[in-house]
Amino acid sequence: MAKPTKYNTLKEFAAAIESEHRGHLPATPEDQAEMLGHFFEGLIGAGETIRSALDQLHEAEAERELRKQQSLARAIAGELTRQSPPQSKSKLKQSNDLLPAEINGLRGSGAWIADELRRMKTDGDIPNNVKISHLARELEKRMRKANRADASVRPLKWQSIKNQLPYWGLWPVDPM
Repeated sequence: MAKPTKYNTLKEFAAAIESEHRGHLPATPEDQAEMLGHFFEGLIGAGETIRSALDQLHEAEAERELRKQQSLARAIAGELTRQSPPQSKSKLKQSNDLLPAEINGLRGSGAWIADELRRMKTDGDIPNNVKISHLARELEKRMRKANRADASVRPLKWQSIKNQLPYWGLWPVDPM
């Protein structure tokens, strides 16, 4: 028997059988197995070609999506830089005199209160058996006083301070 060629589709295989063998399979089982083996090798090759094409398609889609996300990020960044007017350094320094930038992940009033509690501990202004309500009232008084000196410190009511102290991780307080 002549060496069979690889067949990529079942139709090609059937056509080859018709033309070469007039509808009959090769006579010996070895020849039949060889012909089927070449057919299946062709199918495996076609499957790998399809898989490779799909991988390339997915890579191209992922690359397009990445470009879209990068473009969106650039647009947002450009919009943000256009919206925020530059402030003079003197204004920034003046508005942040009494507000620490960040203390233990806290910002704004939480950072100011954490800083004030640290000062109170250092000065010994916190009694051993202090109640959370008493401490919150004292912090409210100190915030109001700081607000008179610098408007960037927004005073909180003592009830808000009382509710936030545990959330900020500042209660219970160790008087030292």
